Amino acid sequence: MSKLSAAYKAVANKVDSFDLTLKVLGNRHKKIENIMTNMNQNYETSVAMLAQISGNKKEGKDKQVENFVPQTMSGGFGSPREWVRKAKKYSQLHQVAEELKVGIAEIYLKGKADIWFHGFAASHPDAGWNLSAEELCRRFSNKTGEEIVETFSKIRQFGTGL
Repeated sequence: MSKLSAAYKAVANKVDSFDLTLKVLGNRHKKIENIMTNMNQNYETSVAMLAQISGNKKEGKDKQVENFVPQTMSGGFGSPREWVRKAKKYSQLHQVAEELKVGIAEIYLKGKADIWFHGFAASHPDAGWNLSAEELCRRFSNKTGEEIVETFSKIRQFGTGL
């Protein structure tokens, strides 16, 4: 019986080991469910905040928030002046409050532009939209004032317009 008893103990130890593994996996599953629940709540809160900022009163993940999202800007973007112009238009169309403009625009900065902005914001904590946009253009524009005027003077209209 000692062989049978030893085999029984080995099987019992394996079963106990599997039980412990299942308990650990069950605890991990509960933690993952909690994390996903928190993520879903954060998502719902974010959608509601975006809806409030844009003046759109729709809430919830099943409601579509119909907002124009400007393209992101990184250190290798084309024209910072064009990006600033589009950001101004976005703010105008969505009636963004003056104190929110810099924060909303900051969301769309990527790469070198994002890194630069964090340094700028730290050294200019009270900078509003106009100063931030001006400094952004100054930092990332490759053209001098004369080059901009020259480019503007080369614009030609073809056709009748509308």
